[in-house]
Amino acid sequence: MVAMASIAPKHLRILPHRVVLASIKQEQLPICTHSLLRMFLYPESKERFFSFTTTAREVSLVIEDIVLAWFPAGELQYTKQRWRAIKFDEEPLGFESTGIVCSVAEPLTLAGINIYYVSTFTSGFTLVPEDSIFDAVLCLEQAGFQVNGKEEIISQSALNSSSHNHKKIASPPSTTSPVSSRSLTSSGSGSGGSGFPVGSPSTTAQMVISTLPAQLYMASMAKENIVRLAERFIKTIFFSDRGDKMFSFTETPNEVSLIFDKETLDSFPEGYFNLCHIPWRALQICAGSYGSQGSETLSKFAKPLADANISIFNVSTYFN
Repeated sequence: MVAMASIAPKHLRILPHRVVLASIKQEQLPICTHSLLRMFLYPESKERFFSFTTTAREVSLVIEDIVLAWFPAGELQYTKQRWRAIKFDEEPLGFESTGIVCSVAEPLTLAGINIYYVSTFTSGFTLVPEDSIFDAVLCLEQAGFQVNGKEEIISQSALNSSSHNHKKIASPPSTTSPVSSRSLTSSGSGSGGSGFPVGSPSTTAQMVISTLPAQLYMASMAKENIVRLAERFIKTIFFSDRGDKMFSFTETPNEVSLIFDKETLDSFPEGYFNLCHIPWRALQICAGSYGSQGSETLSKFAKPLADANISIFNVSTYFN
C-alpha cells in the first residue's frame, strides 16, 4: 500500500440535487437500455449528479428524482427516501488524501445519521437522507466543519419548527439505504478472493471484508468526451459478458470520474483520460446490518485505515 499525506479539509457545501439510490438487475439491463443511454448521452442539465456502478451481481445508480420517469415502470428498484449530497469544497482530494471518509462518517455515525458515500477523482460526496439533512449540518458543524449552502435547509427547518425539535442531533438510521460498499486501496493490500472478519464477537453484526482479484484504475475525463466515446461506453455497459467486471462512472457538476480494470481501460482509445497510473485493489464490505447502519459500518472500516494514513476511495452500491 502507498501511504499519502493526510489532509484535513473543513469546508463542505450542500448541493441542490435531490437524488434517489437505485438498482437494476443485470438481466434487466436490455429493458432499460434506452433510459440509460439517455442518462449517459442526453442529460437534461450539465450540472447534474449521476452515478452508475456495475459489478458481477448488480447495477447501482444514484439519479436525480426528476429522471425516475425515464425508466420503465417496475424495472427500477429505488429508495422512496430522497437524499441530499454534501460535497467537500477543497479540491483536489479524491484518491490523493487520507482520512476524508472517516472525517464525516465518524461524527454522523455518533449522531445516528445514515450515509451513502461517493468518492470521485478530485472530491468526495456524503449523501444523507433528506429528512436528516438539518441534523447532519448541525452534527458536521459541531465536528468543526464549515457548511456552505445551508440557507435553504435553515429556512425549511424554520417552517417545520412547530412540529420538529432539531436540538437533538441524532435521528434513526434509514432502513431503505444501500447494503454494500467497496473501498479501493493501493495495489498490494491482500490476496485475491480472501475474506476476513472485522470486529469483536460482541458486535451486533460482524463485518466481513473480501479482496476482489482485479487491479483497478481511476481516471477523470472532460464532459465533452462522453459523446465522443459513446460507442465504447455502450460496449462496456451492454455488451460485456465478463462476470468479474467492475465499472463505475460518476458525473457531478464539476467532473466525470471513472473506475475500471485494465482490460476495460485498454479498450478505450488513448488521450481521453486523466489517469492515476497506480493500480488499486477493491475491498468489499459485507455486513448483514449495513442497510440500517451504513454510517457505522463505513466508519468502522475507514477509521483504522485513516489512523494508518492509508488512502481509500469508496464506492457504495445498492446491494451486496
